[in-house]
Amino acid sequence: MKALLIFPTVFEAQAFFKKAGGRPALGKSAKISIGGAEIFGIVSGIGCKASQCRVEAFQKKHFFDFAVLCGFCGACSSDIKEGDFIFETANVGVSEILRSFGITQCKIASVGEVADSEKKSGLCACGFSAVEMEAGFFKPIFCEEKFVHLRAVSDGADSKIPAEFFNSLMDFNTGSSAFSFAKILKIFLKKPSLPVDLVKFAASASRVKRVYDAKLFEIIKKISDFYLQNQN
Repeated sequence: MKALLIFPTVFEAQAFFKKAGGRPALGKSAKISIGGAEIFGIVSGIGCKASQCRVEAFQKKHFFDFAVLCGFCGACSSDIKEGDFIFETANVGVSEILRSFGITQCKIASVGEVADSEKKSGLCACGFSAVEMEAGFFKPIFCEEKFVHLRAVSDGADSKIPAEFFNSLMDFNTGSSAFSFAKILKIFLKKPSLPVDLVKFAASASRVKRVYDAKLFEIIKKISDFYLQNQN
């Protein structure tokens, strides 16, 4: 049985690649074995056509039994807090497993760029609890029953970090990270408190990542066991 973990960024993939004995980079993959399952991980890139093509090519090469889109997201609802795990899937069996971990099942919106507070508020009014940028590209590659969307919340509905800051760090043509000193300086000038807000965000994100790294492998093992049992 083969499963695929999709990590949009190197940051989100670090723990998996470390366990696999490799170093994450855009487009790179790694593999570990859990029980009788082969678990592959790929650094897909952020939500864009180039990232979709990477994942689609990898799926055609391996024909995975199921895929899990991992990583972080933003909350749209005040009921969803930083550090919370959330999920969305059409698979009833996997839903039961994830709920047994205390993970919240909810609607997760997929948009073209990082959502600001106004966008989050509008999505919340439409019934979405969280937002990210990749599922709209990756979900169509897989059978609906074999796709699991699992996220940890890195920023709350009232995050003080402007969406344009995060967007300025992304290359939407390649899916990789980007950096423009001019863009960053412009944002800093508009929001003088940003350096302090970023320090606080980094500390919070670090705590979320430690929980995410530890919990992810427990969850994947449970899901893998479920698929192995169903195959037998």
